[in-house]
Amino acid sequence: LTTPSLADLEGEVGRDLFGMSASSSVGGGARARISGPIVQGKLGATASYAIEDTPGFIDNSVSGAKDQNGFRQQSARLGFFWKPSDDLSVKLNALYQRINADGDANVALDSTTLQPLDGRRSDNNLTDQPFEKKIQYYSLNIDDSLPWADLVSASTFTNTWTSQVQDASYTYGVSFPFFGLPAGASQYHYNLHLEKYTQELRLQSHPGVRLDVGHWS
Repeated sequence: LTTPSLADLEGEVGRDLFGMSASSSVGGGARARISGPIVQGKLGATASYAIEDTPGFIDNSVSGAKDQNGFRQQSARLGFFWKPSDDLSVKLNALYQRINADGDANVALDSTTLQPLDGRRSDNNLTDQPFEKKIQYYSLNIDDSLPWADLVSASTFTNTWTSQVQDASYTYGVSFPFFGLPAGASQYHYNLHLEKYTQELRLQSHPGVRLDVGHWS
């Protein structure tokens, strides 16, 4: 990650547009970043945000829906850099990312020939299959230069959510008549949540420094 500047104010913005030969719409996004000192030479901060829309390219042969697998990506960052002295520095960062997809990029295949049933970019799902993923990431790095070694502490915490809906009509919906019901659409949902914390503490001697270890009797 880029360290915030303690001396100069920096900023940038960007925009992009793109097309896909198999899609009927145009994709694009935008991004912006600013970085600079809060306290000259001592404390700096940076903030950024980006968004990108990607059009889909898979059509639905049953419902007639076009481009059903488009998705949007969003990300943001807030970071601080504190350097109270030449020997001590602290970096704190928070990152966020979110992905929202309208559907899967799956193609329906013949179970025998493994060839597409209705074209190279076509699925036959009976229900929508949205997908969402959110990630939060936090990090704290402390670097303290001692007279004979560097003391480094690195802490991270990650929080992740995943949500998925998948069409199960051709697996479960076709079995409904066995229970006296007409064949129909079916789907299943799953939601996953993961939290992970890591901590590293490292003491590293300076080059050329001799370390003597005493003996105890």
